[in-house]
Amino acid sequence: MAVVKVAELLKERRGIKFAIAGKMEGSYAAEVLEKVKDVPNVVVLGEVTDEEKSTLIRASFLNLTMSRLEALGLVQLEFMSAGVPVVSSGAGGQSWIIKTGQNGVLVAGPEDHRGAAAAILELAQDSDYRDRLGRNAAKFASQFTMGALVRKLVRKLEEKRRLSEGDEARQHAGPSPEASASTI
Repeated sequence: MAVVKVAELLKERRGIKFAIAGKMEGSYAAEVLEKVKDVPNVVVLGEVTDEEKSTLIRASFLNLTMSRLEALGLVQLEFMSAGVPVVSSGAGGQSWIIKTGQNGVLVAGPEDHRGAAAAILELAQDSDYRDRLGRNAAKFASQFTMGALVRKLVRKLEEKRRLSEGDEARQHAGPSPEASASTI
């Protein structure tokens, strides 16, 4: 509902539109659908295909996430990997993914509707700033691609194997002269 409240604050701003995508089920979804009827700059897309999601991400000039709880922020990483900066409440994992002024903007929590609206206006009005955040977002998110994660895992496993082989070699070599000396 916070995204709708932010949209309400910006409903007079030409060119700023909000798209809500994802499954719309249950009482919360019904409440959102009822509320957006009076907010002309919001469209509810519902569930989208992967192709539609990619198109939506590429067409966006920012991602707004006003979550109360977020484990990692996978959606934010998807936007960031496409060079789209994120404005976020900073809940959970978003607080370590998003850095204000570097790759997005963190506001003062999920109820900071005015802060989010101000951040959106700033990014809408300053394309150089938005572009810089987007480039940095893409660079940051590149560490979380499947290929990058697999390469990191392989390096860690190889390092663990080398350490293990080194321990095994030391055990077969027998005790060192220093280890067999005793002090009285």
